[in-house]
Amino acid sequence: MSAHSLSHVLFGAATLLALTITVSAVGELLGWWQRSLDTSLVVSGVAVSLVLTLCASYLRRDKRGAASQAGT
Repeated sequence: MSAHSLSHVLFGAATLLALTITVSAVGELLGWWQRSLDTSLVVSGVAVSLVLTLCASYLRRDKRGAASQAGT
């Protein structure tokens, strides 16, 4: 798997996870779902989302740097 496609997969996963967590948090705040939502699950989900986003960002920046070096 190339770095480019891996970057897209990581970014897509991070985006999906962030949207899921956001919907869950909003639903919890508005009382749509059970009140027993585990706060640690939300916190760990946010942490995983941030890590995936940072990894995808790093891979994209690394690829751009390699491409610019190859062009010179």
